[in-house]
Amino acid sequence: FMKECSLLFKQEPEIIEQDILKLITAIEGQLEKGKLKAESTSIDSSEADVKHGLVLGKHKNLMEQIVKDMEALGYLGEENNKRIAYLAMTSRKMKQTLSVMILSASGAGKSALQDTTLKLCPEDELVKLTTISEKALFYKEADSLKHKVLAIAEDAGAENAAYAIRNLISSGELIIESTIKDPITGRMTTMQNTVKGPTSVFKTTTSIHTDPETRSRFIILTVDESKEQTSRVL
Repeated sequence: FMKECSLLFKQEPEIIEQDILKLITAIEGQLEKGKLKAESTSIDSSEADVKHGLVLGKHKNLMEQIVKDMEALGYLGEENNKRIAYLAMTSRKMKQTLSVMILSASGAGKSALQDTTLKLCPEDELVKLTTISEKALFYKEADSLKHKVLAIAEDAGAENAAYAIRNLISSGELIIESTIKDPITGRMTTMQNTVKGPTSVFKTTTSIHTDPETRSRFIILTVDESKEQTSRVL
């Protein structure tokens, strides 16, 4: 479709791609606003719910309770991994966030750890992606990643976006300036787009050969692949 548009409008494919990404982001933003508006009318936090939440928040052994909750959700053992993953997820609210990369062999449970942790994150503060193109993050809405968790299913699906992810973690924002055609004057001009952080990033991988620059931005967690852990799961 982009190639067809490129020929039709006599523009470079990159410019067409940028326009389409902006259009998709705008549509997704409108859909999300409608979804949140609809959900907000149906949410009814009872006095009992509020009271329970306040009691839990002041629990003297809060982390231990969270570990138990994650076990109730189906993830057994690996208490340190649970604590670290939960703290990283919660750090999205801070000025400097923590990001997690979960490393294990295929089928060992890395996705289970990530998915279980993110079940405890509010849906409107979680951005889950299966794959992502090289510059897609640069063209998102300004506040679409601010104080949110960006979760990527597999590192292989984000290889081309590694540079953007590293900068998002380190700098807390992404800034891109690109050349576009002014629809009114027809002249070429520049457009700057800024995507604000901070953002906590979660992703899983089976590769031990992740480049050092990327690894240095993450806390690396490894999954327990012992026979004892497998027995507990079974």
